[in-house]
Amino acid sequence: MAKPIWVKLDRNTGSGNGTVANSSNPHTGRVARKGTLQVDGVGATVPDVYEVTQSPKPEFVSLRQWFGNVCSQDCGDCDC
Repeated sequence: MAKPIWVKLDRNTGSGNGTVANSSNPHTGRVARKGTLQVDGVGATVPDVYEVTQSPKPEFVSLRQWFGNVCSQDCGDCDC
């Protein structure tokens, strides 16, 4: 089982029963991405498999409502 290309593993972590650190660059996609990692080691009888999930980039939308040539915002400027 290959690790997802977007996941980075810190090979200097996880000795014995320790935690294996993983990271990634910010995800700029619109849908969460998931991957499965398999950790195996000397003396391990069964590999440990875990899933990683990275949330998508938040989306923000700014809308202005216009009525003819008059801005709907009461700011005194149609370029508000």
